[in-house]
Amino acid sequence: MRLEELRALVAQRGTALSGEESAYLEKWYRQCPGKEQWDVRAYAAPTGVGAREYRVIRGSGGQDVYRSSDRERATVVRTALNEFESLEPPALSGVG
Repeated sequence: MRLEELRALVAQRGTALSGEESAYLEKWYRQCPGKEQWDVRAYAAPTGVGAREYRVIRGSGGQDVYRSSDRERATVVRTALNEFESLEPPALSGVG
């Protein structure tokens, strides 16, 4: 993953990833292969009554690659991931 390119896409939309957010994204992105679109899902936050946590997840998968208490930040990351993957050249099959 070219994390610096993804960070640039996120920054172009007005959101800067913290070092912790970048590390989490890089760690889990590699473990969430596929071609389905990324989506934002709301979950009950681990702390605070009625608090929400927004997670960016691929398709119907269970592992998130980004978490935030701010839905707009999560939406920016989702959009950037979908755009990032649409810009990647298709993988070559075989050796040739």
